[in-house]
Amino acid sequence: MNHPFRRPPVVDISAISQVGYVGPAGTWTHQATLDIFGDSVKLVPLEADLFAAYETGEVEALCVPVATSLDVMFRGGERWPALSCD
Repeated sequence: MNHPFRRPPVVDISAISQVGYVGPAGTWTHQATLDIFGDSVKLVPLEADLFAAYETGEVEALCVPVATSLDVMFRGGERWPALSCD
């Protein structure tokens, strides 16, 4: 069931100067943003209104987590089927 780690997608960041992520610094999303965009862009920690920040142009891209595997599998004591990324 376990899939080997896949590298993040290659992203053309030549036109991106600011990327928002679910903050604060030091979170898993912060690390994922660093892995994808590196240090060539300004990283902007956001704790609310992420999509509004994108829509208004405060940031040019977002790094947003979808869900954790535990959140997907167990919610309110009810077991949910695991999702596959295949």
